[in-house]
Amino acid sequence: MIKPILKVTLAAVLFAGFVSCKESQKTGANKENSNAAGQTATATVALDKEQIISDIQFLSSKECEGRRPGSKGHQLALDLVLSRMRASGLDSIGGSIIQNFTGRSLNGYTEGRNVVAFAKGKKYPDQYMVLTAHYDHVGKRGDTAWFAGADDNASGSAAAMAIAGYLGKNQPDYSIIVALLDREETGLEGAYALVEYLKKTLGESAVRFNLNLDMIGRNDKNELYVWNPSSSGTGGSGENGAGENNR
Repeated sequence: MIKPILKVTLAAVLFAGFVSCKESQKTGANKENSNAAGQTATATVALDKEQIISDIQFLSSKECEGRRPGSKGHQLALDLVLSRMRASGLDSIGGSIIQNFTGRSLNGYTEGRNVVAFAKGKKYPDQYMVLTAHYDHVGKRGDTAWFAGADDNASGSAAAMAIAGYLGKNQPDYSIIVALLDREETGLEGAYALVEYLKKTLGESAVRFNLNLDMIGRNDKNELYVWNPSSSGTGGSGENGAGENNR
């Protein structure tokens, strides 16, 4: 049974990359947010759970037939992503929210399409955080069996689209890019294409942090595991390869 994350902690999604940066100096604000027991209260944002569940169900449905690039089902998935991202009200980078690129051939099909939009920051508009999730999957076997990919990665895609909707109504301090990536299953092709695209359009030093949402619907305890490869090596000793500091 899919148990998607219905609440996303702001500290994890919007500010996690800056705990050691400028925001760490706001100790006074942290003290004011502490409760009587001495614990710091963490703000949460309630997302549209009905939309999240509906989007997971559609992306993992028979109609989307495993979302393999070049298939009819993949196009249906892309249509949903485009609809949600356009409805969010986020801005495009470079004039279009569609980033086209070329990938390896899948039965003669080489096109890839990332969907990229951003919310401009109030305080630091030239510093960007990037939220990513891939919407493609591996397709079907024959005419009767398909790989639904409800968790890999309809769950992350649905959450990313819901967060985009929230950002369209609530301007963040830092500029935040939300990118739904294509062709992850063929070797992270969409991710590599996005990196090169952002280098060209924003410059190499504009992006401060990337949070990738992948397979977030499995945990029965409603926990999220955050893996930071720069600080935890190959994953540490905790559950699912994530050390205790990354939970």
